[in-house]
Amino acid sequence: MKRIVKDFLHDILDTINSINRFIDSLNFDDFCEDEKTIFAVIHGLERIGEATKKVTDNLPDVKEKYSNMNWKEIAGMRDILINLSSV
Repeated sequence: MKRIVKDFLHDILDTINSINRFIDSLNFDDFCEDEKTIFAVIHGLERIGEATKKVTDNLPDVKEKYSNMNWKEIAGMRDILINLSSV
C-alpha cells in the first residue's frame, strides 16, 4: 500500500515524541556518555529528514504554505547525518 503525505507527517511527529522520551531524563553530559541514546537520536533525526523530503517532494504546496519552516535545512540534516555515519 502506498504511503500518503499524512503518514510521513505522522512519522515526523512520532519520531519527535520518541526523541523527547529518550532524552527527557538526561542532562547534556549524561546524554553525551550514552551511546545508545545518541544512536537512537541520530536515527530519529535521519527519519525526520527523510519524511520531510517525502512531504516536500510530493506536496510542494505544503512547503509553500508553511514557508516559515526550514524544510531544506531539516532534509539536509538527514544527508549530513547519513554521510557522517558512513565514514
